[in-house]
This record gives sequence, structure tokens and C-alpha cells, in this order.
Amino acid sequence: MAMLEMEPQAHLIDLESERRVISSMLHSEEACIEACNSLQPEDFYSPQHATIFELTCSLYEREVRPTYVELVKEAHTLGMLTSAREAEELRYIAEHYIYDGNIAFWVKRVRDRSRLRKFEAFIRKSYQLLREETERDVEQVLMEAEEELTNLTALEIDDRIDSPEEMARLGYDEVERRFLRYKEIKKKHKGVIPLDGLPTGFYNLDKITLGYKPGDLIILGAQTGHGKTSFALHTANAIAVKSEHNILYLNTEMSRQQIALRWGS
Repeated sequence: MAMLEMEPQAHLIDLESERRVISSMLHSEEACIEACNSLQPEDFYSPQHATIFELTCSLYEREVRPTYVELVKEAHTLGMLTSAREAEELRYIAEHYIYDGNIAFWVKRVRDRSRLRKFEAFIRKSYQLLREETERDVEQVLMEAEEELTNLTALEIDDRIDSPEEMARLGYDEVERRFLRYKEIKKKHKGVIPLDGLPTGFYNLDKITLGYKPGDLIILGAQTGHGKTSFALHTANAIAVKSEHNILYLNTEMSRQQIALRWGS
């Protein structure tokens, strides 16, 4: 059990990177935006660094420039960072400024160490569970562990905040790109528009969409017995059989036997 109680090893902690991130935030608005959008207080190993980071983001969100002086005032108002050691650490961080152009590098180091610590905690928790709950259902134990591990290893979501102007520009550029692509295909094939993607199995739908393309999401909504499965199997047949492309068909309502009979019909 001693293994479960030991502190995280040195390679799981990077206090220097934590200091550099906060220092850059106190001197650069760009660094504030990058760090506040990419990190959470719990990503910092040092509780003091987590507190300073949280206060800094709070000031910035209230449109107060998070300088060393403003941070001290905010901490004093909230009764935080009151000890001499905490004040000295904050002063040290503020004075050791780094070039904010490297902020993404230091943010990544802080985030990576945080993820490794979470992974280590997952291993310890799983080990302890195996020792203490030997009678639990094996499938349930494995499924819970798989779900937790998936959350740790999943690709990170882009949490960047886009302004209305940026979204409008993105939408305009995408519409323009698709229109120019349509004109190019039409000109190349002398007015006969070929499919730009995989066939849907329906002529009119092919004409409207130019076929299924990477990234497309098609959602069908209808009452039971109104053709959702028929549509899905028909379009799967068009892709897999007629066009000879791989396809994965999932059905959460029908058994394998029912799907086989339906496919055969």
C-alpha cells in the first residue's frame, strides 16, 4: 500500500513551466488569452500557482489588466496569498518575465504534466480497486476503467473562443470555396455535374449534394416504420456494393439476424 501513498515523481511536476506561464500572463494580453483558454487551475501542481492563475484570469475577464500590482490588490481584497512566502513567490514570478511568443510551449508543458498526473492517479485508483473489491463484476470494472481511460486519452477539444466576425468570415470562405468547386467541376465536365463524393443511392439527392463527402453528418428523423432503416440500407448498398467502398453500418434497435434478413430482402 505504500506505493499508493507516495508523492508524484519529479517528471510529473514542472514548477518552472508553471511560473513561466503565469509570468508571461502578467506581462502580455496574448499570453493571458492563450493560457486562460488552454488551462484550468487544476492543471497546476502547486496550489499557490493555481490560485495565482485563477486570480489572473479573473482580473482579465473583468477587463482589468492583470499586472503584479493589480494581482496583489485582488489577493489582499479576497484575503488570499497573505503569508510572506506566498508574497515572495508572487514577486519572483512577476520579475522573471519570459518572451510571450513562447507561451504555447510552456502552456503545453503544464498541460502535459497535468495529464500525466491524472493518468498516474487512474493507475493507482485501478490498482487499489483490484485489491479491495475482488468480488465486483469483472465486466463492470473493465468498462468503468475503459471509460475513464478514454476520457484521459481522447483528443483535446478546441476550446478557442471565436468572435462573431471570425465565424462570419469562416462561413463566407466556406460558401465561396464550395461555389468555386462547383463551377470548376461543371466547367471541366461540360455542364454534366459528376459526383464529388460517394453516391447516396438516390438520383435527386446526388444532384443536390454531389454525393457524400468527408465530414458530412446526415441525421434522419421519423416515426417508427417510416423508412429510416430502408434509407440507411439503400444508401449503404449504393456505397458498399455498387461503388465498392468500405462502410460501417450500426443499428442499435435491430438484432444481427433482423439486419441480415432486412439486407437480403
